[in-house]
Amino acid sequence: PIRKGHKSTEFPLDSVLLEIFNDLKANPYTKANASVLDDAEYPFPFNASYMSHKIKAILNEAGIDATAHDLRDSFVSHLIYLGYSLEDVSKVAGHSSIKITERHYYKQFQERRRSMLSDLGNHVARSQSTDKTNASAKTCPENGEKNHL
Repeated sequence: PIRKGHKSTEFPLDSVLLEIFNDLKANPYTKANASVLDDAEYPFPFNASYMSHKIKAILNEAGIDATAHDLRDSFVSHLIYLGYSLEDVSKVAGHSSIKITERHYYKQFQERRRSMLSDLGNHVARSQSTDKTNASAKTCPENGEKNHL
């Protein structure tokens, strides 16, 4: 649907969601006392506000204090933590530029970068430990000197 700034967002769907949307497109919903929406551009004849309230009610019923926008934030945050590129995350989020994604999710990017550096430090430490172990194994038992290949 049309989003902020009168822009639409396209994103890929997996085969399961594509099948669901194709079925909904072929058999669109109707509202009480409304005619069938034969020319509906989208499968849901509901506005964004209605959908947000409906999602909020479903989440509340499940004991989750969140909104549809919270779900969107969570979705984008998980993509960042999984290491997807800023460009790809920005496009899927429907942001008009990478800068918007980086500004809104700055904390997640900082945590991701911190985690990357920590992972690198751990990798280097393990590598050095392995090198020392291998060096010890290459020591001649008779005289304590290292073998040179």
